[in-house]
Amino acid sequence: MSERIYYDTVRKWLERDDYYCGGPKRHEFFYELGVNYAKPDVAGIKNLTPPEGEFVDEIIISVIEVKDLWNLTERDVSQAKRYLQMAHLAYVANTGEIRQDAIEYAKREGIGILKIQTKDKVKVIYNPVKSTIISEGKMLAFLHKMNIYQCTFCRCYYYQELDGEQSDCNIHRPKIFHSKNPKNDPYDIYIELPWDKITYRSLCPQCVVDFFPQLLPETKRKRIVEYD
Repeated sequence: MSERIYYDTVRKWLERDDYYCGGPKRHEFFYELGVNYAKPDVAGIKNLTPPEGEFVDEIIISVIEVKDLWNLTERDVSQAKRYLQMAHLAYVANTGEIRQDAIEYAKREGIGILKIQTKDKVKVIYNPVKSTIISEGKMLAFLHKMNIYQCTFCRCYYYQELDGEQSDCNIHRPKIFHSKNPKNDPYDIYIELPWDKITYRSLCPQCVVDFFPQLLPETKRKRIVEYD
C-alpha cells in the first residue's frame, strides 16, 4: 500500500515528542499492530512527566492512521474513532487535501488531524485532547501486541524480554463467576477453562527478583545468590 512509505515519517514525528515507537534495538517498530477490531498504522508510547507521573507509572498511547488520498473526508476520519478505546490519542495523517467537514468531524469526535507535507515534515491541523473513553482491558490487550505489560504487583509498565526467562507473564486466574461448575466443589475453581473465562496477570522482572525469586529458573537464582 502507498501509505506504508509514510509510516517512518509519522513515527519520527511522534519520536520528536518523546514517544517510543519500537525499533531494532529491542523490538520491531510498532507498525500495524493491534487486535482484530483495530490495527492502527503507527503507535507510540511515552510516560507522563511529574507531577502527574510522580507517584504512578502512567503512560500515554498515541496512534496514527496514515492516508494517501487526494481529499480526506469525514468518512475517512471516522475510521480512527475505534482506536480511542485502546489509545489516549488518535490521529489521521493525510498526504493530500483535508476537507473542512473532515476537520469539523475530527474536532467533534476528538480525533487529531495531521498533514504530511513531505517525507520529513508533518503539520498539525488539529491536536486532540486526551481520550476519556479508553478501555483498560483493550489498552492492555493492545500493549500486549507490543510486548509491553503492566506488572500486577508494582503496577509499572515493562517490556517482556525476548528470552522470557526473568518474568512470569503466563499467570492465569479464573474469572470466578464463570468458573464454578455446579457439578463440582464450588471452591474447586482452578480447572481448565476456555480463554475467555480466564484473566491474565504479569510480574515484571524486577519484582520477580526482589519478591518472587522462586519463580526464576534455578540457574538465575544461583547467579543472584552469588552476586549478593
